[in-house]
Amino acid sequence: MASEITESLPIEDGDANCSTITADLIHFKKMKGSNTIVDFTTTNGSPSSSTNGKVIAAMPAYNEEKFIGKTVVGCKPYVNEVIVINDGSTDATAMIATACGATVIYHEQNMGYGASIRTCFETAKKMQATAMVILDADGPT
Repeated sequence: MASEITESLPIEDGDANCSTITADLIHFKKMKGSNTIVDFTTTNGSPSSSTNGKVIAAMPAYNEEKFIGKTVVGCKPYVNEVIVINDGSTDATAMIATACGATVIYHEQNMGYGASIRTCFETAKKMQATAMVILDADGPT
């Protein structure tokens, strides 16, 4: 993978993807004229060991490549796992979410918000989560 990395940039406030919170360095790979995250390094650990049971953050996402990285990284210190429901996105949403440490569940085509919410609950049940927080993939507005 190292041969694919063309530049390594330090995190700065205002970066569109994985911008602050836990990452020290993001590695970018040039693809079709745009930067795409392929790897990153984190400094914070998982949620407090005092948390009883598995806590997940789940977020439906459709074409959220501009925001998904920052949202995923922002959730990681507070939950055991971040789940992204990639609802048929045609952009780099799934790849960025994966690179930032989320587990991505795929809908082959856009099925809508309701179907994505159902998938969040089904996934939480399969994972035997004791708590789930549903977030907008584009973060707080």
